[in-house]
Parts: sequence; structure tokens; C-alpha cells
Amino acid sequence: MTLISNSSNFAARLLDARYVWVSRIVLAVVFLVYGASKIPNLDDFAHSIANYQLLPETLVNALAITLPWIEVIAALALLFRRWAPGAVVAVGGMTLVFTVAIISALLRGLDINCGCLDTGTTADARNNLLQHLVFDLFLLALAAHVWWWARRNEATR
Repeated sequence: MTLISNSSNFAARLLDARYVWVSRIVLAVVFLVYGASKIPNLDDFAHSIANYQLLPETLVNALAITLPWIEVIAALALLFRRWAPGAVVAVGGMTLVFTVAIISALLRGLDINCGCLDTGTTADARNNLLQHLVFDLFLLALAAHVWWWARRNEATR
């Protein structure tokens, strides 16, 4: 009985608005910084996308132009409680796609920069991919936290 009450107590604490606010702020800051850093360097970002070898060339430029703006808009929307449920779906979806792309690159042995932030870096690319994979998993956990809170609040209305 103690285990059940402890786990439900933990879930209740996890859904506390303060913890959810921290998760929303962290996601918003990350996506705002990542998105905003790509906007002045769209050529470099397009090369980073092309290096994954997942998309036809015709889609690479369109994605390079639109994705940073989607990241910035979703980040800003996370700051507003009314828009947070939709924004967290966008952020979580993007993070899931980024995670799959990184795993694909690692499995295929690609030696590329992830393109997440510093698209021009010459650091060890494989290490960069592994670090960003771990970070993306952390972001997915935060997005799941906010999504769970949003679903729970929707159900109680």
C-alpha cells in the first residue's frame, strides 16, 4: 500500500504547476536559442540537413528555411499556458524526429555535425551526435511531462 501511495504522491508532485513551468521554460529556452541561432545561418543549416541523407534535395532548402521559425514560434507559445498544449506537441514531435535522425546517422556511421546549434563547428562529429542524442532524450522527457500535465488539465475541465 505504501508503494502505491508513494507513486501517486510522486505523480501529484510531478504535475505541480511549478515543476511543469520549469519544464516549459527549459524547452522554450532550448528551442528559442536553437531556432534563433539557425536563422542567420540558413546555408550552413541546409548543409547540416543534407548531410543526414534522409531527404531529397528539393526538400532540404524548404526545411532549412521553415524549421528554425517553427522552433522559435513553438518556443514562444510554450510560455503561454493557453498555447502550451499545442506547442508541446510541436516541440515533442520535432524532438522525436531529431532523435530518429540522429540515431539513423549513428547507425549508418555518418560523421556529421547534428546541426542543432553550432552548425559550423569542427568538433568530433560522432561525439557531438551522441551528446545531442542524450540531450534529445532529456527534452523528450520534459515534453512528455508537459504533455501529461496538459492532458490531465484538459480531463479535469
